[in-house]
Amino acid sequence: MHTTLEEEIFYPAVQNELGDEEMIDEANKEHQEAKEIIQELKTIDSEDDAFEEKFAELVQCIKHHVEEEENEMLPKAEESGMDLADYGEQMSERKAELTEKTQTKSSKSKAGRKAKAKSKRRRSRRAA
Repeated sequence: MHTTLEEEIFYPAVQNELGDEEMIDEANKEHQEAKEIIQELKTIDSEDDAFEEKFAELVQCIKHHVEEEENEMLPKAEESGMDLADYGEQMSERKAELTEKTQTKSSKSKAGRKAKAKSKRRRSRRAA
């Protein structure tokens, strides 16, 4: 969700205000790298040594990204006079929307699993 908020709202605003396309491109590449590492982690058994190595790579990637945002992007955004409070509000509203969608999907998914289980129990009873 964090990356979605930055990619949809904050980064376009920073690029518009600062015109620093290179900085935003790098931030987007770092997000993509983190997403790829997360996908790789999903395919590795957590007991495998490779998992620990890949996780350490993710931690390093995130630390680097945060450091650049905090030491480069945010100071430039603050100095530019951007209305950061307004962008923060937009991001909070978008987060609420995304959270609601996630909860709705989760509820539908749970309801679907319950319905399948109930149907399976009925079929089992009829067969018995």
